[in-house]
Amino acid sequence: MKTTQRLKPALLALLLSFGLPGTGSCEAPSAEDLLARFAQSAPLEFRYRETRKLELMDRPWKGSGYLYSTPEGTLVKLQIEPERLIMAIAGDSLYYYDSASLRRQSAALSQAGPMGEQIKAFRAIVQGRSQELAPLYSLRSDNQAGRWRLALATKAPAQGGAPARIEISGDEKRKSRRQVHIVQADGEETDYAMEQGRAGPEIELAIRRLLSEAKGN
Repeated sequence: MKTTQRLKPALLALLLSFGLPGTGSCEAPSAEDLLARFAQSAPLEFRYRETRKLELMDRPWKGSGYLYSTPEGTLVKLQIEPERLIMAIAGDSLYYYDSASLRRQSAALSQAGPMGEQIKAFRAIVQGRSQELAPLYSLRSDNQAGRWRLALATKAPAQGGAPARIEISGDEKRKSRRQVHIVQADGEETDYAMEQGRAGPEIELAIRRLLSEAKGN
């Protein structure tokens, strides 16, 4: 049975880790240049390690698995450790599936409240639409010793529930590896260490299978 509810900020963290640049130069790129690199031409797979720091936890929570993204904006997270979970965005819907409990949840993007606004901003990042991000975020980029960084800060953190800060960074010599650091307004921090894996039709097939499993089709 499907239920509609406000999804956790951690889902936003995983979504913001998609759409990462794979090329670069020794010169300092502008924020617009970095955003232009985010656009995909084929479905992509990323291996990831996630570390989440929560105020009420003595130790950071850690997880790992795979992230999948398509040029059209479909996003899927397959968490393998510590337990198998699927979280996804497809079309105008959000999906969640817990393999152990067989529990499924879904929510219409238009009914997701603050989370819906966050996802719209994320899709603008994936597609490199700087004209959509400019009213919502302050963008800053730099490149030091071949390491690039794109920092986003919400202009009005209290509105829409957007994260207080987002930072995406990478090394020009290790173009397949990326780091994402997200700080929520309540102080929760999430870090992703990512490495790009396969690309192309086989990833598109994997995404379709995972979406079907998450939906219960």
